[in-house]
Amino acid sequence: MLRSVESFSCLLRYSQKKSRVFADFADAYGAGFLGKLTYPQFVGLWLNRNRVLYRRAQSVVLGVALANRADPPKDFFAEITDNEQEEAVAASRHRAAQRQANG
Repeated sequence: MLRSVESFSCLLRYSQKKSRVFADFADAYGAGFLGKLTYPQFVGLWLNRNRVLYRRAQSVVLGVALANRADPPKDFFAEITDNEQEEAVAASRHRAAQRQANG
């Protein structure tokens, strides 16, 4: 049972990463622009709903986090970037800006 749950979890993560660009496109141009969605496309959009939300709020969250000297949510940088390298760079830049703001 546990193995099937782990397999399903891996499948969801793969589907989420595979459909990130599609979700970004849908957010930018609207889902109506895409036409009739297939089931995998619909699931990909649903799996990326937090990514879309976080990308929209990126500048506000960073501004508030810096003003309050707090860290953004744990998965924030993963959701607003396209790969792990970009995630590491964005998190590093945020920490540097936070250190500079704290004097």
